[in-house]
Amino acid sequence: MISGGWLGRWNADSGRAETTPDQVAANQAEAVAVYPCLAEVSVNDAAADRPETCTVDDIPIIDVLPGANNMIVATGWSGHGWAIAPAVNHLMAQWAYTGTQPDLLRPFGYNRFKR
Repeated sequence: MISGGWLGRWNADSGRAETTPDQVAANQAEAVAVYPCLAEVSVNDAAADRPETCTVDDIPIIDVLPGANNMIVATGWSGHGWAIAPAVNHLMAQWAYTGTQPDLLRPFGYNRFKR
C-alpha cells in the first residue's frame, strides 16, 4: 500500500470516500520520487475507505494502555503509519518481549500531553 498524502474526497450523496484519478496519479508520482524502481509499476487498486486516526500533535501514541499494563498500543498514526510501522513493529515486539520500553519509543508516550 502506497500513499503520498492525497486521501480522496468525500461523496456526500453516497456517504463514502472515493478516489480521484488525479490524486491517485499524484500519490503514484510521490512513490516513484522516493522509490524510482516503482516507475514501471502500475496501480492495481485505489481505495479511500480507510480513515486515518489523528492525534492533536499529528504524532502517534505508542505506550502502555492506562489501566491495562499488559497492553501496548500504537494509535493515532495521523498518516505516518505506512512509513514508520515496520520500525515501530520491531520496537513494540522488543518491548512486549523484554518488558522494557525502548528509548526510541519514549517520545511517543501519553506523558507528552501532560502539563
